[in-house]
Amino acid sequence: MSQSTSHPDTSTARRAEGGVVHLDVNGDGVVDRIEQPAAKTGDGGEVAQREARPVEPYDPPQAVTGPGMDTVTATVVTGPPAIGAGELRPIVPGWMRSWDGWKGTTRWWLRVQWHAFRFHMFRLPTYAVRALIRAPRGTCRVVAGTVRWALDTRADGLEQDLATGTKADSKEFRQLRENRSARIKWRSLVVAVVLGILVTSGVIIYRGQEPAVQAAVSVATFLVLAIIGSDPGKPLIGQTMTATPGHREITDTIVMRALRAAGLAGQPAKVDKDGNVTAESTLATLAAPIARSANGRGTEILVDVTYGKTAGDAAENLGKLASAMDVAAAQVFVEPVKGSERRVAIYVADDDPFLRTPHRSPMARMPKVSVWDQHPIARTPLGREVKAPLLFASYLVGAVPRAGKSFAAKCLTAPAVLDPYCDVTGIDCKGGRDWLALSEVATHFQTGDDEEDLARAVAILRQLQQAARARFAQFRDLSDLEMPEDKLTRELARAGMRPHIIIVDEIQNLLRAASKEIRQESLDVLTWLAKSAPAAGFSLVAITQRPAAEVIPADLRDVMTVRIALRTRTRQNSDAILGTDISATGFRTDRFDEAHKGAAVIGGISTGRGGDLQVARTDLFTPTDFTKACAIGRQRRIDAGTLRGQAAGEREEFVVEAMVVEDVDAVWPGDQAKVQAWQIVERLREHFGDRYPQLDEAALTRMLKPRGVPSIQVFRDNTNRQGYALADVRRARRVLAAAADEPQDAIEP
Repeated sequence: MSQSTSHPDTSTARRAEGGVVHLDVNGDGVVDRIEQPAAKTGDGGEVAQREARPVEPYDPPQAVTGPGMDTVTATVVTGPPAIGAGELRPIVPGWMRSWDGWKGTTRWWLRVQWHAFRFHMFRLPTYAVRALIRAPRGTCRVVAGTVRWALDTRADGLEQDLATGTKADSKEFRQLRENRSARIKWRSLVVAVVLGILVTSGVIIYRGQEPAVQAAVSVATFLVLAIIGSDPGKPLIGQTMTATPGHREITDTIVMRALRAAGLAGQPAKVDKDGNVTAESTLATLAAPIARSANGRGTEILVDVTYGKTAGDAAENLGKLASAMDVAAAQVFVEPVKGSERRVAIYVADDDPFLRTPHRSPMARMPKVSVWDQHPIARTPLGREVKAPLLFASYLVGAVPRAGKSFAAKCLTAPAVLDPYCDVTGIDCKGGRDWLALSEVATHFQTGDDEEDLARAVAILRQLQQAARARFAQFRDLSDLEMPEDKLTRELARAGMRPHIIIVDEIQNLLRAASKEIRQESLDVLTWLAKSAPAAGFSLVAITQRPAAEVIPADLRDVMTVRIALRTRTRQNSDAILGTDISATGFRTDRFDEAHKGAAVIGGISTGRGGDLQVARTDLFTPTDFTKACAIGRQRRIDAGTLRGQAAGEREEFVVEAMVVEDVDAVWPGDQAKVQAWQIVERLREHFGDRYPQLDEAALTRMLKPRGVPSIQVFRDNTNRQGYALADVRRARRVLAAAADEPQDAIEP
């Protein structure tokens, strides 16, 4: 069945672009409808044209929060999501649902009006000159038009044709003359009455009214005549053209232009000379009217791009979209919409949202919090809060120096610091003062980038791995009723199995350490902690300022459930954090400017709109705030009786195992083929006492055996005791070097 929508040409301005008809129904110069004209099918029928879409405010529905703690989700608290397929449009506009939306929209409207006022006031002399020139022309047009109408001059041509016609035309000629005479009489009467009213009103105004009223009427009359005297396309008062996006209104024509530039607009239906459709239309369409955003600081657009294209294609062509809309790329944000792969939500900010004053983190108020709850870590340009739980997840935070990664990591881990029933471990592989305040609450704290410091850091991580494995062993003794989800529960935490957040800053110093043993062992233990430990309540937060593929191996990155990438220098660096080929979908952090502090792409957190990648700006949590949080967290732990470990003065000695093979080789006495274990133990205590406190022969054997150095019997001084062979030690070193992809030339055979 065919259907059509008719619009009288006498009242509707039409303009065709690319097979699409743009309709200006009310004649205000703004496109009110976009239609695709009907086309004939092969059987002579018509293809149903797309439904006309009026441009009116659009408000997407309220967001629904994500599932429970088992899945990392984002909670949206400000601004509803885009409309999915088959959903109803809400009654109340999105910007009217929050005070921030009211304020933002009001500010935007006042800014536009203030700009227009200043724009026109500056050009007032130009308008006055135009009016002086066009008012006389307008007077002539009014007089001429009135005369033509009153004398019905349009009938002159028809009368002349009939006057020279046949006898049959004479009767019609006489009838036409009589009808015209009648029209001239009553039209002349109307002109006389209107003229009399105008003259009388003029006399009354200019004799009985105040000078202000007389001036107002004169100016109004003068302006009306000047407008009538203006030619089409040359208005008396021009538009407020500006290069400032905040003063520009995004229309559907601009949107379609942007989609065409990005290759997302499609093609109109192809029709042959007989009017038959030879190829169907693939044109992009507006899925909902363009509207102001819920935060009142931009424009929301919901489009169905051409068939075969997705939100990833739109994000990849972000620069072209921004160029066609005449805004900066930093002002355009693209997201997918669940329910349709071709439906795309586009947000165009009035200005660069990453240059605005950053949003203060709620953690700066030092509230009573729990790591079992979700807490805000960032806000999207639309103003939606991005929340994620610390538990049952592992985090990778990466950026170039001074891009805001430490601020972001502190904002992320602040709930763990403030929660007195959560343990925290801090390892700073840089040796600076960024995380020094964490020692007030940390059960383990290590700082420094020397080989000794890095070896101790690996020892701490290895001990945490053993603690997580021990907790898994306890889980195996519990019933399904006690562990319904096969992971740590609140009840078990209250029974003593506390959650534990592990913060490792500058992990590249561990993964690229000079010692191959440290490199290999740190990669193994970090990968295990990120992959397996979250179920036991141990969450890893790894931070790096060298986001490169050779620094962050895929084995480690790919098991990180949440990845926060701030500014990077190249798209390859961006992919090193977010994942392989993520930049091909348009989510790239090398597009951020140096001034975009805190701007990030967050992967692994559901947007609530059908994706898990989003652009956001991390909340501001300053070093002063973090220091204060550590002091308050320490006091809360003292009050709750939960302060323990290094923060409580319990200095724990760690046996550093990562370099044991290298150290044994270093203290080996000469070139002896075999040495008894007690001699190696004494030499290790003498040269590396801080690494091996209270080391005995049994402990040394336990450390060497998994590294490929078995114990043997060595006969010396008439005694047969446990010992090791130099060949086994050197072979173990070569194996470790090969596993770390290191040259083995320096290792003696």
